[in-house]
Amino acid sequence: MEYKMNIFCKIKLHKWQAKCTCTRCGTKRDRMHDWNGCICTRCHSKRNENHQWDGCLCVLCRTIRNEGHEWDGCTCTRCHWTRNESHDWVGCLCSRCHRERHEWKESGISTQTRRRKVTSGSYYDSVQAFEVWDETTITKLCKNCGESKRETTESESWEEEY
Repeated sequence: MEYKMNIFCKIKLHKWQAKCTCTRCGTKRDRMHDWNGCICTRCHSKRNENHQWDGCLCVLCRTIRNEGHEWDGCTCTRCHWTRNESHDWVGCLCSRCHRERHEWKESGISTQTRRRKVTSGSYYDSVQAFEVWDETTITKLCKNCGESKRETTESESWEEEY
C-alpha cells in the first residue's frame, strides 16, 4: 500500500486506529504491535526476543546467532557463515569459502630514483625545486602456488634551485 503525507500527519496528528502504523501516511510507532514471535504482523518491525530458532537461524526474521551451526568443513550449511578451521585447501584456495593462504617469500628487489621539476611563485620571483624520491619494488612469490605480487614503497626528499 502506498501512502501520501497528509496535512494532519505533517503536524503530528496521525490516525492510528489502535495500530502501530498510521493509516494515512504509513508512519510507524513503537506501540500497539501485534507480535508473532519476533515480527509484528502489521508493520513487519523486528524485535530481539521470542525468536523461533532452527539451529543458528530464526525461521521468522532470518536473524543468525552464534550457536547451533551445522558445519560442513569451514561453512555452515544453514546460514553460510564461515569459520577459520576445517578448510579444504586446493593449493592456496579453500574450495568451500574461497579463503586464500599464501606463503610469500621475497624473490627480488629493485630501486629506482625518480625526479620531477616543481615551480612555485610568480613569474618574476619563481622558485624551482625538484622533488626526488626513491621507489623500491619488492617482488614476492608464493611458495605453494607460484603466484607473484609486487609491493612498492617510496621515500621522498627535495632539492631547491634559484
